[in-house]
Amino acid sequence: MLRSGATSFYHADGLGSITSLTNSSGALSATYTFDSFGNLASSTGTLTNPFRYTAREFDTETNLYFYRARYLDPLVGRFVREDPIRFQGGINFYAYVGNDPTNHFDSSGNAPDGPCLDMDKFLKWLDDHAQNKSTGRCAQSVRKALEVGGLNTTGHPTLAKDYGPFLLNLGFLGVPQDAYVPQPGDVVVIQPGPTPSGHIQAWDGSQWVSDFNQGATKISPYKGDTPPYAIYRFSKPCS
Repeated sequence: MLRSGATSFYHADGLGSITSLTNSSGALSATYTFDSFGNLASSTGTLTNPFRYTAREFDTETNLYFYRARYLDPLVGRFVREDPIRFQGGINFYAYVGNDPTNHFDSSGNAPDGPCLDMDKFLKWLDDHAQNKSTGRCAQSVRKALEVGGLNTTGHPTLAKDYGPFLLNLGFLGVPQDAYVPQPGDVVVIQPGPTPSGHIQAWDGSQWVSDFNQGATKISPYKGDTPPYAIYRFSKPCS
């Protein structure tokens, strides 16, 4: 952040919440501590910085966080507007991350209470159709499996690298990368590396799979360094 000629650098925790800012010398210029739903428990410094809990903008006049589709009131741990998709998102129009804010975040403001995903059908389709080598159709494979699992993928992006916002709108939640342990059905979106369109894959309980079986030893199918990636977990698997 550049303000009044001075550059400050952001530092975040596993949920993406801004915990501190430092100056160009590495000295702390501001710190923040939040409770589970984003209420500011303590802070230091006088920098003007709107990015706070889960890196969303905090409005000091209303004491609300801007989550793109709507605003979150941290005092009550609820959104202040109804879910834009209404009953398609479940009967609770105001819930934030299924009341589990220590393990999930919701960048888009869309409720995670939408149609359930049948994990067994989702993963079985992927496993049944995965090849031994990449066919270049990872996004198509994951999308088809999501449809078999019960989700409507109308309006899906073309490229794998662009699936992050789309998954959030479907009802997936972001998962922190710190100390990450994969769970069946987790989806990872990897930004361009050797493949300019990026990559998307799911954890089937024993390995990463997309249009091909990738193994379990590395979160990225690429050789060498892993490009930037994001992890998503569906908030409402079918019981």
